[in-house]
Amino acid sequence: MLDKVVKFFHKYYAYALTALLYFAAGDLGLRLATINHNVSPIWPASGIAFIAYLIFGRSIALVGIQGYALW
Repeated sequence: MLDKVVKFFHKYYAYALTALLYFAAGDLGLRLATINHNVSPIWPASGIAFIAYLIFGRSIALVGIQGYALW
């Protein structure tokens, strides 16, 4: 029973961590915009998305990123 609870919170912790890192990287990318405020030559959020996909797998990475994008 306790093992199921730990797995449940681990999954949602990974969702929240992915969304938070994606948000921070996206904010950093927009701060690097020089010509226009919504165009950036560097987008570090794509790197965060790729690393989250490699570490957590497809389901957690996509839910964390989509959760932030819908927020």
